[in-house]
Amino acid sequence: MAGLLFNIPKRKEVDPYSIIKKTQEYVPPKINIRGTSLADRIKTIEDNIIEHPHLLLNSDKKFVEYMDNALKCEYCALDTETFGLEFNQQKNIVGLCIMGDGLEPAYVPVGHIDNITEELETKQVSMEYLKTQLLRLFNSSVKLIYHNYYYDAVVLYFVCGIIPPIYQDTLIISHYLNENESHSLKDLYMKYILEKEGEVDKFSELFNGIPFCNIPSHIGANYAAQDSKMTMDVFKFFLPFVTKGTPECEEYRLEKISDLLYDVEIPLLPILVDMKIRGIEFDFKRAKELHDKYTKLRDDAEDKLNSLIDIQVNFNSPAQVASLLYDHLKLPQIEERSTSAEVLEKLDHPVAKAIVEVKTYDKLLGTFIDKLTEVARNTNGRIHGNFNPCGTVTKRFSSNNPNQQQLPSKFNEVRTMYYAGDNNVFIGCDVSKQEIVVAAETSDDDNLREAFYNGLDVYSHMASLAFKVPYEQCVEHNPDGTINKEGKIRRKQSKAVLLGINYGKGTRATAEDLGITYDEAQKIIDDIKTAFPKLAEEIKWTEEQVKKYGMVESMSGVRRRLPDAQLPEYEFPTKDKYEIARLKAGIRQCRSFQDKLDYVRRNNIKNNSGFIAKAVREAFNSRIQGESAIMTKRGMLNIANNKRLQEIGAKLVLTIHDEVIVTCPEQYKEEAAGIIVRCMQEGAVGFQLVISCDVVFEKHWGEEG
Repeated sequence: MAGLLFNIPKRKEVDPYSIIKKTQEYVPPKINIRGTSLADRIKTIEDNIIEHPHLLLNSDKKFVEYMDNALKCEYCALDTETFGLEFNQQKNIVGLCIMGDGLEPAYVPVGHIDNITEELETKQVSMEYLKTQLLRLFNSSVKLIYHNYYYDAVVLYFVCGIIPPIYQDTLIISHYLNENESHSLKDLYMKYILEKEGEVDKFSELFNGIPFCNIPSHIGANYAAQDSKMTMDVFKFFLPFVTKGTPECEEYRLEKISDLLYDVEIPLLPILVDMKIRGIEFDFKRAKELHDKYTKLRDDAEDKLNSLIDIQVNFNSPAQVASLLYDHLKLPQIEERSTSAEVLEKLDHPVAKAIVEVKTYDKLLGTFIDKLTEVARNTNGRIHGNFNPCGTVTKRFSSNNPNQQQLPSKFNEVRTMYYAGDNNVFIGCDVSKQEIVVAAETSDDDNLREAFYNGLDVYSHMASLAFKVPYEQCVEHNPDGTINKEGKIRRKQSKAVLLGINYGKGTRATAEDLGITYDEAQKIIDDIKTAFPKLAEEIKWTEEQVKKYGMVESMSGVRRRLPDAQLPEYEFPTKDKYEIARLKAGIRQCRSFQDKLDYVRRNNIKNNSGFIAKAVREAFNSRIQGESAIMTKRGMLNIANNKRLQEIGAKLVLTIHDEVIVTCPEQYKEEAAGIIVRCMQEGAVGFQLVISCDVVFEKHWGEEG
């Protein structure tokens, strides 16, 4: 079991063609190029840049000669240089970085601007020729390697008109081999190839804000070509670890991760690129209506707030808000002078509530309604957001530019700015109680499975077993439709406890969520663990595993490294064993937690108990989240690859946690929905339970919510 943590050993040998020709006396220059003309700034860079082995392919002849050789290689690494990171900026390529396995790294300039004539440089490859040669490569048997394919593929799509093929992505591999480290290409290169820090040119430091298109191609090539070299070197270093049958893969027991990379993550990337390029239609009329509505509500809330106070306050200033609450109004300090929404909501005072209301509307307008409107205007009326498949440490998706996973559920109207199109409809398919299903499968708990087998509400079923009362006394509604108050409370408490267990919440947090005492919360937790013994055993086993190995693993093989679980509970300011024994005895004699805390601080002992507890609490949740992520991704692959859905024009457009959103011609919606549900169900590979899905049809996303 020794290799389970997988902190990759650094490679001992150093490539002789490393990015920097290292000498003991070499110190990377600190280049100050601010406050000078563009020509002077570029001259400063040219005088200080370090030469690296590379080829500048600035003619059609040079490019085709290189491509002829690249087409004979097993692997080829690609990277792109663009005008920026935004979607519109990705449409304009500045240059292509390329390296065939065994060839020198090369740079192909296509969009560099001559800073004297302000026209394109004359010695560059034309866009049409770049397209022709890239299509040769894409249609060959060469295995293409990237670092962040998701970005480069969008750029190459606008060059070639097709989404490029992919063999592997070092960014995704890095996320799977060690989710806690930096995934920057340069950081990976320094860690695993160079074994030293501070020896790789970084764009921000080298060019200091100058757009890459304004950098002369002969200077830019020296920097850019190395990205393809770094990608190739990091890939070759990683490859044995993710290739079944190799000693490295077997030593670290990475066979499951190899399967996830090649069968799930990499095949999913072109689908995500397709989703981004297509985007989603934006309804500007609906956005204007929402802007007007919530602007008025915000203004009314501010007027109400001003009527409640007798002093002038800038509510955008935390210091002034804190002075109002704690100095002027003398409200109790839950957290020292905090003005966070979470704290303000706990203050039982009309001013605090009014401030929360104003802040809520401000965020709703600024972060969501107005921001999304601006984004859509800049992209021809469509939202082209990013979906990062390994955006979280558990391999759940994250989203940015804009963050479509965090659109406020409390104000579901915001989502209705997304429009399916005149002849289309959104099909939303939400895996019902996904995490509870995964918990049932992970723990193999028959009592937990029983609810799903018998079509019962899982939370009411849990409450029935935990509180030892009939199921009918734990449902939210009586047979006549009236509210079952006691049943609703029992169900709520059981749900909170189970989700709290899944999310790594402790007893105190659960008590706060439910508004009950610590002891009451602990009793419910104990009762649920008694009612579901295999679930309790699995949680305990998981906690033991993370303490022993610093890592846990989902059924599919998604790993979560939690090294804090292996910390010593206390670190002593001495190595003397007798002094340590005396200090330990002093800790044991403390009767309360506070006494222990005071003793530890007084004797300069480092207390790691909080870090350990947090890591242990996260362990089981990490297994649940990791498996849920893979289930969703497999479902998305099934949807994208289903031939019938392709025939009728159904397209994936969004994924939100355990839900996928598909656009479909309205006349096929019922047929498509049935197929989508089966695709999501088939994503639960190896599950005994058949998952259920909730389906909605909407012209505007969220209008049913």
